[in-house]
Amino acid sequence: MLAIVVCGSFAAAVVFALQAIEENVIVENLSAAADELISRHRQGLPIDIHFGPELLFADRLPPDMRALTPGVHELNVAGRSLEVLIRREAGETYAVVTDDSKFEDIQHQVFAVSLAAAIACVALAYLLGRMTANWVIAPLSSLARAVQRDAAGENLVTLHSADEIG
Repeated sequence: MLAIVVCGSFAAAVVFALQAIEENVIVENLSAAADELISRHRQGLPIDIHFGPELLFADRLPPDMRALTPGVHELNVAGRSLEVLIRREAGETYAVVTDDSKFEDIQHQVFAVSLAAAIACVALAYLLGRMTANWVIAPLSSLARAVQRDAAGENLVTLHSADEIG
């Protein structure tokens, strides 16, 4: 039972760590990119970025993104996992979109490995527990059987010694 709690806690810590990474790294980077991209757009500067987040607005903004509330959203579009940051500034709706499919794949792999490790940990704890119990209990069981059948009789050294050591 203790092994289940310990291994489950370890697996939960991994899950929370991945969620924190996603929140602190991806969302913060998306927010910083949004600040820069929206600022460049409002100044009339080019926003052609061939890597990283993409800025969508006006007629480039898909209808399903227009309905989203301001904030960060995870969408699955055509088999891709997208992080979308919606902002409304000066009466216009902006969507800063980044494809985080690779991160999602890594996240799923880490979840699978964590689950496998937790199961292996519980199985190993069970096996070690059985081995230890047998190692400790076997001599006691043997002694109990000997006492029940009174196999030692009067031949026990400790019966005739001055102390328990013999």
